[in-house]
Amino acid sequence: MPIYKYTATNIQGKKEYGMREASDEEKLHELLKAEGLFLLTCKEHVERKKKYKLTAMEISDFCRNLGSLLGAGVDLARSLQIISQRDVKKHIREIYNEINMKIRQGMSLSDAMEEQGSFPELMVNMIRASEVSGTLDKTAMNLADHYEKDEELRLKILGSTVYPIILLGLTIVSVFIIFVFIMPRFSDIFTGMELPLPTKIILGLSNLLRRNLLAVFIIFMSIIFVFAIAWRFREFQVLFDKAKFKIPRIGKLLRIIHTARFARTLNSLYSSGIPMIKCLSIAKNTITNRFIADQFDRVIERVKSGDSLSTSIGMVDGFDIKLSSTISVGEETGRLDKMLEATANSMEYEAEAAMQRITTYLAPALVIFLAVVIGFVVMAVMLPMVNLYRYRY
Repeated sequence: MPIYKYTATNIQGKKEYGMREASDEEKLHELLKAEGLFLLTCKEHVERKKKYKLTAMEISDFCRNLGSLLGAGVDLARSLQIISQRDVKKHIREIYNEINMKIRQGMSLSDAMEEQGSFPELMVNMIRASEVSGTLDKTAMNLADHYEKDEELRLKILGSTVYPIILLGLTIVSVFIIFVFIMPRFSDIFTGMELPLPTKIILGLSNLLRRNLLAVFIIFMSIIFVFAIAWRFREFQVLFDKAKFKIPRIGKLLRIIHTARFARTLNSLYSSGIPMIKCLSIAKNTITNRFIADQFDRVIERVKSGDSLSTSIGMVDGFDIKLSSTISVGEETGRLDKMLEATANSMEYEAEAAMQRITTYLAPALVIFLAVVIGFVVMAVMLPMVNLYRYRY
């Protein structure tokens, strides 16, 4: 049955926009009329082949608006209609209108989200659990906080890495320009002169790079090509993600970040009343490190067989050691949700502090390295000129 995008007016003459499934335009007119709406224009909606995945902040905004409206006593269908009219992005409005259409046809919100395909599994399952418990407004607000904090952590990570990456890029480009374009200009000047060791080293490296520039480019592109081919295999991705934990300082930071995200995700799911086995299955799909994710089938099996969650999580290589001990305390006191939330907050604070420390040390180190390279080149250029000046005078 086709889906129509329509524009209609209500009794007060206010325009309303939406989507509705109907056999034809005449049937659409009848359906809207039954709701007190008068059809103005309609157009058959062509389904997109690829579903747009909402970003963390888009989900957070949606959930916060939904929670506020539901908490104020507005019914679900009307809440979705209001939210869709607020959003200025056309493709997001279409998603909300599609959800609203499915709800008007009798679907639950969670089923409508799952069928629509733009919402993450974690959100769908938390909404489904809240529909059973009757706490949809509170769960929506909890989801808003969850995705907002997740996005804040992502932006902090991005902000801490951008400056060092830019510095590293500038360092590589500067060294390349010096050796390929600047030093060859001095090569002819120094011909026939007795050169000091620093100058010989710089000119030698410059000549080596220039003469083998094509070979260097081919080797560089070959490495990228081989990496791209290897990345298609799951086994390589797992090994690559595992190797990240071996990098000094960076490895520890990654453990903290993954621990914080997992603790917050598990807390959000468990607090919604979802059974622990289901929580672990959903949380597994949110873990971006494949090495950690691949260990979760064993964790789930151990919990199913009767092992405690803390013992099972303690077997995972990739999480901070504090996680299992915190979960153990939560199991003993019956306050697992509170302990998971405390762990997430603590780990996020540690991650932010660690990122600041790394940035504090790495950025000056790159600047010093660039200064040393440029200083060495300047010295290599100036020494022959000083010797030439002394020889003449």
